[in-house]
Amino acid sequence: MTKFQAIKHLEDSFKHNPEFRKKWKDYIEMAVIDELERPKLECRTTGEFAEAISNRVLGLFDAAWWKNQL
Repeated sequence: MTKFQAIKHLEDSFKHNPEFRKKWKDYIEMAVIDELERPKLECRTTGEFAEAISNRVLGLFDAAWWKNQL
């Protein structure tokens, strides 16, 4: 599966399951707020900040995380 196909699959999942989309949105917001509240934020570069958030979002692909949300 290409990156484009994977994104399209995720987009289709959002369209067919609004609750799934809401959980993604909530988690991304939570990850951003958490990163903003970390100490030494002013010392972090934009790249470090973006990497931290992307790593948190990729954690959503962990089935154990989703299981713990139930």
